Amino acid sequence: MGPFSKFAIRDGLILSLTFLGWISLLPISQGAGLMAEYIGVLLGVMAAICSWVLHEWGHWLAAKAVRAKLRPTLNVRSIYLFGFEAKENSQIQFLIMALGGFIATACVLAGVLVFLPGEMLAVKVFRGLLFLQISVIVLLEIPGFIFGLVAYGRLPSVNVLEG
Repeated sequence: MGPFSKFAIRDGLILSLTFLGWISLLPISQGAGLMAEYIGVLLGVMAAICSWVLHEWGHWLAAKAVRAKLRPTLNVRSIYLFGFEAKENSQIQFLIMALGGFIATACVLAGVLVFLPGEMLAVKVFRGLLFLQISVIVLLEIPGFIFGLVAYGRLPSVNVLEG
């Protein structure tokens, strides 16, 4: 089993459970009462977790596409998959790796805006959390991307939270 297999299994389970939850519980969440609201919020949070998972796998797929050297995160509870070794990779590898996550998030956002009707509580919660995620990306990841464009040689290795 490769170093990322445990994350693939974990994230496959997260995506599958979320998909099954949306299929089976969404009708209940459209009803009235506390249980409907609870399920709507739960489904929205689960979908937001999936958007983060897809964002991280977007980074990983892009990094693998350009054969970047990655340091797998050791703890499966971490929200990150890997650390990017700036000293062992080129500027273009860093930029493409960074773009992979941005593209994945843009695809999720486009899908939400096009395919999910906005009146359901689960969708409202998902959209709110997705926009929060995008805010975090804008505040934390895009400055690093810009720094990588300008001064890659001085960019330290990206250390992730080991969870």
